[in-house]
Amino acid sequence: MIKVYYREDGTAVIKGDDRLKEKLPEGFNVLQVDISDEKIDAHNLAILADKASYAGVYYVKRYFAVKAAFERQQALVTEQAKQPKVSHAPAITSRSIKPVNA
Repeated sequence: MIKVYYREDGTAVIKGDDRLKEKLPEGFNVLQVDISDEKIDAHNLAILADKASYAGVYYVKRYFAVKAAFERQQALVTEQAKQPKVSHAPAITSRSIKPVNA
């Protein structure tokens, strides 16, 4: 069973997939797996982990590729949250428009 933990700084840590790592072939590269049809979220990651635990190498590869994408996604969200918030300029209304003397 995998568990997703979040540290105080907001980064995600995924634990519990050690047995799945043993099923990976040597020289495995997550970039070789096409996951363009996968939704990258914690729910889908859990489903793939479950399938990978009994179904075979195909799902193990997909799990680790989605896991890598999920970790990148969470790192970007954390980094974006650290950025200072930018307020927008106030909207122009009829009250804020001053007449121009022509």
